[in-house]
Amino acid sequence: VDGMLERYLHQGRLAGYSSLEQVINAKDVQVEVLKVLQEKMGAERPGDELRRSLERNGFAVEPFQPLISGLDALQTATPVPSLDAVSHLSESPLRGIVERHLMSGGGSYHLLFYLYYRGPEFSQGAFLNDLKQVDPSARATSPDLVSLQLEESVRKSFTLAFALGGVVVLFLLISHFETIRGLFFTLYPVVGGGIAMVGMMVLTGMRLNFMNAMVLVTLLGMGSDYGIHVMNRVISRDEEEMTVEFVQAGRSVLLSAMTTIAGFGSLAFSDYGALASIGSATNYGVGATALLALVSLPAFMAVWNSRK
Repeated sequence: VDGMLERYLHQGRLAGYSSLEQVINAKDVQVEVLKVLQEKMGAERPGDELRRSLERNGFAVEPFQPLISGLDALQTATPVPSLDAVSHLSESPLRGIVERHLMSGGGSYHLLFYLYYRGPEFSQGAFLNDLKQVDPSARATSPDLVSLQLEESVRKSFTLAFALGGVVVLFLLISHFETIRGLFFTLYPVVGGGIAMVGMMVLTGMRLNFMNAMVLVTLLGMGSDYGIHVMNRVISRDEEEMTVEFVQAGRSVLLSAMTTIAGFGSLAFSDYGALASIGSATNYGVGATALLALVSLPAFMAVWNSRK
């Protein structure tokens, strides 16, 4: 994994990364480093030189004894196993590095890598595919990945809820109405209101997210009431009765829509963006559904009565 990240870094696909491998050298690297150090030192003893320099400048030698011993041991040093290196590092002032990159849990240890990237040059999909090829057991996480997983989960839940709610509502309407006319008059405001809601969200720069998407499900249940009330009061009546009955039904529909907007729509003033999107979507959807039920639906009914 570290080698793959190093390639990403050289290719400009990463701005940087951190890992324990950058602090603790592999065995072959340790061999090369020790070889160079021992060649440079030759017969010199840097520990003794440091001790004499400290004494010459009036410093106490004792606090520096671990460093002096470590320098003296360089001439005969051998590569340190990774486990010993981690242990030594954990007992040093640099133990925070180990705590950041090595996590224990479930009786095992997990190496952590931290990736830093600017955005467009880093393809998360390509990285996940490369990571799977290098280490199938490796896992990746980030705010973006969590958001994508949550979005996919909500999309599935929304599709299931919308399908289930739609089937139940359709079954209830079919069991109540005997003709296609009744279904059309009832569902027309809902379908039109849903389309208008999505359109107004696009025009105002709102995105469909995992919370305001559920407004479409609730709109299916609440909005169908408007068409049912208007139709039951207006259909199959003469012109004079139609006017009187529509006024009565229209008041009920308008009041119902206003109370819904006042309740759910007040969320639009929330400081939390997700709740605010629910309120705005409700205002658009319920408002458009009520408007279609009160303005255009009676016109369809009047045309139907005139042809009857």
